[in-house]
Amino acid sequence: MDWSGNAAKFEGLNAFTGSVSSTSIAGKSADLTGFARPNSDVIINGTALARADSTGTWSFSVNGLSIGDNSIQIENWLDGAKVGEISVIASLKVTALTATASSTPVNDDRVTISGTGEHGAVIVIKNAEGVVVGTSAADAATGRFQTTVNAPNEGGSHTFIAEQSIGGTAAGSVQVSFDYGTALSVTSPADELVVPAGPVTFSGRGTAAGSITIREEGKPGVLAAATVLANGNWVAPSFSVDGSEHTFTVTQLSKGNNTTTAKVTLNPGASNVRDLVVATPVDGGTVPSTGGRITVTGTGQPGSDVSITASNGRLAGTGKVAADGTFSFPAVFNSVFYNATVKQVAPTGQTQSKSIGFTVVASDGVNLPFSVTSPTTNGTVRSTNKMITVTGNGKAGAAVKITAANGRIAGQGVVGADGRYSFPAEFQALPYTATVTMTPAMGAAENITITNFTVVANEGVNLPFRVTAPVTNGTASSTNKMVTFTGEGKAGATIRIIAASNGRMAGQGVVGADGRFSVQAEFAALKYSAYVDMVPTAGAKETITVSDFTVVSTDGVNKPFRVTAPVSNGTAPSVDKMVTFRGEGTAGDTVKIIAASNGRLAGQGVVDQNGDFSVQAEFAALKYTAHVDMVTPSGMKETITVTDFQVTAQ
Repeated sequence: MDWSGNAAKFEGLNAFTGSVSSTSIAGKSADLTGFARPNSDVIINGTALARADSTGTWSFSVNGLSIGDNSIQIENWLDGAKVGEISVIASLKVTALTATASSTPVNDDRVTISGTGEHGAVIVIKNAEGVVVGTSAADAATGRFQTTVNAPNEGGSHTFIAEQSIGGTAAGSVQVSFDYGTALSVTSPADELVVPAGPVTFSGRGTAAGSITIREEGKPGVLAAATVLANGNWVAPSFSVDGSEHTFTVTQLSKGNNTTTAKVTLNPGASNVRDLVVATPVDGGTVPSTGGRITVTGTGQPGSDVSITASNGRLAGTGKVAADGTFSFPAVFNSVFYNATVKQVAPTGQTQSKSIGFTVVASDGVNLPFSVTSPTTNGTVRSTNKMITVTGNGKAGAAVKITAANGRIAGQGVVGADGRYSFPAEFQALPYTATVTMTPAMGAAENITITNFTVVANEGVNLPFRVTAPVTNGTASSTNKMVTFTGEGKAGATIRIIAASNGRMAGQGVVGADGRFSVQAEFAALKYSAYVDMVPTAGAKETITVSDFTVVSTDGVNKPFRVTAPVSNGTAPSVDKMVTFRGEGTAGDTVKIIAASNGRLAGQGVVDQNGDFSVQAEFAALKYTAHVDMVTPSGMKETITVTDFQVTAQ
């Protein structure tokens, strides 16, 4: 062979050379170059083959290397014989990973982990348990990275592990710690402490600048809030509790968006008394009487005694709250205006009272022979959520109840003015014998026994509870101050609409068998927030809050309530002892004129669609003071008093 002057370069085995010309960390490769015998073979790591050209120059790219130092064996072969052998080192060195953890003064901001790594590397952040809590990529130009991590929701120092990888291969890791500070603790009051009714103050320890909130389980809104001082102490403003059991959740939001909580139960085991709600009579409304009796209904704490007392102290009627939280009992009131007090005495001894004013109007109604139309002996009746409907005829105003054979009162209601009754009663899907009892306000009770009737379950659709209208921050149309609430829920459940500002029950209805409801509730043309309660026949109550919805009236003209005639200390002409009261108000509302001296209803009328009213009221030629009431369709009332007006006969 003619090596053309290169013989000196290739004398003996030492004439064979090779070196690393460049490396690629991302590609895990290295470029090799060198000299060998012209037109000879160069074998890399026993398998890869390169070929030296006519000048003896060769080159080759080696792939599949590892991060770190790689030993590469190179051999030169000519005519089947090895004529040279060398070894080179290809080093794939990566930038060492660094990381630090920091937070801002804003509690809502999560902890930031930042640092430097190999340019373009993938950075994964794990917690001490190995769970990935953050990811980032090192900048291709600078190697800088930054990511935020979820808080552990625990106090103290927590370790995070930053790992970098290049092309799926681990390329180093580093640990970094962050101190989330002191977890929330409540030092006062102690858990399960028994406290009297009245103010209670919460205090404790936490992380400086942490935000403290206190809520009661099962109720909306924040009861108290505080900020942790620099010394780690916090004290929340006092709020009041009653003597029943209450469970509070205390939450601290501190640096790094870290949330820690504590629960405190006060008066464990004490009765949690339900509020007294009077459904009828409606305050400011009119109630019919049958035989000098009205029916008092509402909801309260099961097992409580309920009574209604006239303003002169006369006890007019008593009853008891049933297991489902409802009550219904007769009370003695003649046809006149009354101020009365309904009182609930819970089994625990706690009392609640509601004052109501109402007008009783005689309406003896239809008195039909007592009968039961459903269920029937040997018949079948369908139930929804274990509730059937009991129907029949009887004496208007009489109380009706159905009692199972074991003595359990399954349901109760009242005979309407048309002589008919219909009320729900609880019966599971089984055969039954039961007794229906009618107790009139005056006279003996009557009983009818229904034997061997079979209840068949027909539960209907049970949809997740939601309110579709009105919506938070939306608008709602009203007609006669009535807004329609719609939504979905559990078939047969009771829906209650409660004004958030004062706890007023604005409307009530039932979820239909198709799982949907549409309930009318009274709201004037203003902005409101309301609680919508779904109370199933079995199970816990659910509540949805609809906030800041604006009611837009579709009624006639709604003017501010005022009386233009007669005026206080003025004169009022009468014709046949009738005085005309004039004024302005809300279209469709009822106007009542009541003599202040004896509560006599002297006249009644309605505000017209223009917002005006003209009502005839009976007053002889004397001096009077009168109350002028404007009453909404559901019984809400406004009152203006006209004092010392002189009636003159015409």
